[in-house]
Amino acid sequence: MEWGPHTLDLDETPGGVRRARDLAADFLRECPGPTPAPETLRDVVMVVAELVSNAYRHAPGPYRLTLSAGQDAVTVAVRDGGRAWLAAVPEVRPPGGFGLLVVRRLSRTLDVEIEPDGKVLTAIVPRNHA
Repeated sequence: MEWGPHTLDLDETPGGVRRARDLAADFLRECPGPTPAPETLRDVVMVVAELVSNAYRHAPGPYRLTLSAGQDAVTVAVRDGGRAWLAAVPEVRPPGGFGLLVVRRLSRTLDVEIEPDGKVLTAIVPRNHA
């Protein structure tokens, strides 16, 4: 059974990442079927926070978060107005630099789709049940 998609248009405000994290947590809690394990909730919220933060830091808007879930995985997609994409994880250097490493570690896949007016990063996060 699929749940979603659920979409949130984000603006680059100080509370934008928090709103995205809250939406992800609420979305998972409301999904039909078995209750997601605490690790799933933690992982999905972390992936959302990292992808949204990365979009804010490296690309112009508009920004959009889309979530959907199936029995085995949660799909997190973040769209921004930038077209640039580095296929390889850049060297880690202060400040930051760990976001995509974290996303790749927590996700089955991380894909990017370049579109005429921006890009979409899509992560598939395994869904474990409590």
